[in-house]
Amino acid sequence: MSPSQLTTADDSQQNASPDPAEPVTITNSTAAFKHSKNLPTPQKIFLLYASQTGQAESISEFIHSQFTASSGVLKPIEERLSSAASDSETKTSDAVLRRCAEKYESDLLEQFLLPPNRETLPTGAYLAIIVASTTGQGDPPDTANKFFRWIRRLKRAQKPGDKKPLAHLSYALLGLGDTNYDNFANFGHLLDRHLTDLGAVQYVTAGLF
Repeated sequence: MSPSQLTTADDSQQNASPDPAEPVTITNSTAAFKHSKNLPTPQKIFLLYASQTGQAESISEFIHSQFTASSGVLKPIEERLSSAASDSETKTSDAVLRRCAEKYESDLLEQFLLPPNRETLPTGAYLAIIVASTTGQGDPPDTANKFFRWIRRLKRAQKPGDKKPLAHLSYALLGLGDTNYDNFANFGHLLDRHLTDLGAVQYVTAGLF
């Protein structure tokens, strides 16, 4: 059954945590994150952002820019690119696809999320870097509604005994929220849970800010 044939359903969500009004500062410190050293060198990397007011989009731009920086917070990930990508003349940033969640069907679906060769890929072969805000009553941003519906459909379509559909993915998730709300960074929490249920593995522990 293809993703487009799956039926839809909504998850119940509660209080909001919109994009933070103040800029988020990203430093070179990795003290808050635990890196999984058991994952293979990523064969491919893509960056997905889900933004309501533009904060998540801006942060994703900064992260993407670090792939060409001589030094930066993502240098360790850059060094873990596959030898095929590292040996090419293509700049690292050119090899890292960056897309808004609402455009996941354009090329992410076939190239990264559900590639034809996913059954033969090792666990965590493709790395997804995700920056996602929360809005409304704990909802995904408007730009991520369609993507999150697809994630839920994919989860419901799983059959016992089948290989998890996203087992070929590892992910680094940055969830943005507002601590004034009870359901802080709710969409980040939901994404983390659903991705794990679908077989994806954390590249680093999820960061919720």
